[in-house]
Amino acid sequence: MPDWFLRSYHALPMLHEVTQLPDPGLLAEADGELSLVAPSAEILREIRQSEIASGENPDREVGFWTEVARVAPGGIQSASAAPWRAPAYQLAMRIRPPACPPIRAMGRGEVTMVGGISLRIGMSEDLLLYSGQIGYGVRPFARGRRYAERACRLILPLAKRAGLTSVWITCNEDNTASRLTCERVGAELVEIVRLPEDHLLYQRGERYKCRYRIDL
Repeated sequence: MPDWFLRSYHALPMLHEVTQLPDPGLLAEADGELSLVAPSAEILREIRQSEIASGENPDREVGFWTEVARVAPGGIQSASAAPWRAPAYQLAMRIRPPACPPIRAMGRGEVTMVGGISLRIGMSEDLLLYSGQIGYGVRPFARGRRYAERACRLILPLAKRAGLTSVWITCNEDNTASRLTCERVGAELVEIVRLPEDHLLYQRGERYKCRYRIDL
């Protein structure tokens, strides 16, 4: 699964559950182009079309989002179903025609699905130090348009409604694009920490995490 979704199995349980997901479309009005949507049969069809239009094999991405739809119905993942042991929002990034012309990739059709974002409503040591409370990923064919930054701005009201007063985002020290995203969204770099050797991310070859904080 993509890094933004699957971070770690080290997180401690959270004390409360998210019980209702606000309509993500309502959170997209300020952007005008990008919306955050829960995976559905319609969205899965658009993901397949977007991958084909971009020249990618759609099976991996569609398979991933099919699993997301299973474990996070309506875009909400329970703590028991989440690898970080905290409830989370799992939403796809969708360009909203006709507000803005969709990306046209490889001449094979229109691209409307451009990535995903996760908001983990937990306060465990792992989420705060290493895995982060927000994770995001933008498909290669849609990069350079600040979709990750814009998706973060759209999802922050959900964090505030869930009772968080600040949000932590982590990224690898050498991930320049993600660090720029954090800075553009207004996050402050607090420190750079070394991953414990028994951490899943360390075992995957990662060594250091930049810790960015956004006060809500």
